Amino acid sequence: MVRGFVAVSVAKVIRKLPIHSFKAHLHKLVNLIVTEGLRSRDLTCREKARKALVKVVEEVSPRFLGMIFQQMQDLLTRGYQLHVHLYTVHYILQAMNYQKQLENDAFVKIREDACLKPGMITSEMIFLT
Repeated sequence: MVRGFVAVSVAKVIRKLPIHSFKAHLHKLVNLIVTEGLRSRDLTCREKARKALVKVVEEVSPRFLGMIFQQMQDLLTRGYQLHVHLYTVHYILQAMNYQKQLENDAFVKIREDACLKPGMITSEMIFLT
């Protein structure tokens, strides 16, 4: 499992890279956090992974949320993972909104894009906070 301070340290280092290298390394970092943390059946492991993702997003910038959510959507595809995916999206957006890093319009747009996967959830089920 990836620890939060290690993930943040790696995010700080890759932030200094050129944009194409940065995106590739960010993709690998998020992949590692999702596969080793969020796919786990252990609740404490998933909570640590969520906190690590929030810290990584804070470090690299909320503008990469779309890429991170897309990657989570691709990796968390069955059974309990679908619920973990939705809760993690909610957790990250709530943390970003609490820290006032997202404006209201951007918050609603990102939340709709992240949650409206065909067959996964309907628009009536989305409750905006």
